[in-house]
Amino acid sequence: MKYILDRTYARELLEWAYEQNPGPWLEHSCNVALATEKIVVELINNGYDLNADIAYNAALLHDNSCDFTFPLNSKFLL
Repeated sequence: MKYILDRTYARELLEWAYEQNPGPWLEHSCNVALATEKIVVELINNGYDLNADIAYNAALLHDNSCDFTFPLNSKFLL
């Protein structure tokens, strides 16, 4: 599972997915990844044994298969 460790490859996957289904989810996914990274780095600095690359990539790709057409797919609404 190369994508979970390699940020460059994860970004390539994200860009490919965006080409297939453009939309506002791309910016959202990038923002979630950046926020996740900040949180995980802070946790690492406080002694937690975490991998910032895995957390960042998982957050970056978390919406890759969601359907963001209107109306929103109800299975993703809380």
